Amino acid sequence: WDPATRCVGRVPIYGGAAGHWTFMDVSASGTSGVFSSALDNRAMLDFCFTDNTMQTIDLHLYVKASSIVGSAPSDAYVELPMWAFHMSMERRPWGWDRVTRVLDAAALLQISPGLLSSLSAVEAHYPVFQIVDGDGQRTEHYPAYLAWADSPDSWPAYNRSACVDPHMGGEISSF
Repeated sequence: WDPATRCVGRVPIYGGAAGHWTFMDVSASGTSGVFSSALDNRAMLDFCFTDNTMQTIDLHLYVKASSIVGSAPSDAYVELPMWAFHMSMERRPWGWDRVTRVLDAAALLQISPGLLSSLSAVEAHYPVFQIVDGDGQRTEHYPAYLAWADSPDSWPAYNRSACVDPHMGGEISSF
């Protein structure tokens, strides 16, 4: 944590010594395309609060340069521009609304107003609940997470239009 920048990172998406993401087997073949991509690209994130209210977090995505340009130094990373792929988190009463914008329309308008008309922007949302606290203790959300993660019936809901917040009783996201 750097209080001057309000950032923590770089956090590997593909795991780490203790792990911190769940990647579901959405293919029923024992694989996860999301995990495979994160691992292949050695994707990393910086989590940066946008201001001192700490209500919004921008996630800065970095990938190994060699995964984009084969001749790049093996230890070099590049940050994907937010206009192309912008991830953020908005604080909500129940946790966080994780937002992904591919081809961020507002940022694209600043770069090239004409470009937006020829491209299709996508925005997706899903809820994020804290399941382990800062001391490594399970929170009140942990049993619901474990039931979801352990149930094959949960996996078909892992798609672009079925992200439901159990506390709010309604759909939060869709494409």
